[in-house]
Amino acid sequence: MGNLLIHREYAHAFPAKFVIEQGRLFTENSNRPHGHGPIDPAFFSPYPKNPVIARVFKEIGWADELGSGVRKLYRFSKAFGGFDPVMIEGDVFRLTLRFTDNAQASGKPSGKTSGKPSGKTSGEILAAMQRDALITIPELAAEIGVTERSIERNIQKLQEDGRLRRVGPARGGHWEVLE
Repeated sequence: MGNLLIHREYAHAFPAKFVIEQGRLFTENSNRPHGHGPIDPAFFSPYPKNPVIARVFKEIGWADELGSGVRKLYRFSKAFGGFDPVMIEGDVFRLTLRFTDNAQASGKPSGKTSGKPSGKTSGEILAAMQRDALITIPELAAEIGVTERSIERNIQKLQEDGRLRRVGPARGGHWEVLE
């Protein structure tokens, strides 16, 4: 929660969100972006967004050094939840932590798809949705390494082919693989 306050862009009216749902936790926060798109820890460099506030939180023991949160998220999230975190930087910063009931889950695709071949991306989408029915389009794009638009096109094709169905609303619903 402290990171929501430290990294918030206070001039922006977007409300900070910290939401816990079945299978995932996500935050959304207005942001002064240093870059756009998924954060890759291999190429990540820390950038102070609110250095004065960060210094106060560090002094009272609620924060560590700049950038340590990203490293810790990647180090510990797999052990506790089975999946890497998905962090997407933009005018709104989004963080999603997915987890299963089994903390030992590998988070790796099963590689199993059935039915007619529909390309590598479609198979990866179905495998990801079989692992986590709550996965979002930005999370899929970051995990597979393609654009959100590519994911949307593949999902539309999978739905037209009768291999995938959306159950419930866009926010709060889930994916059902029909293979």
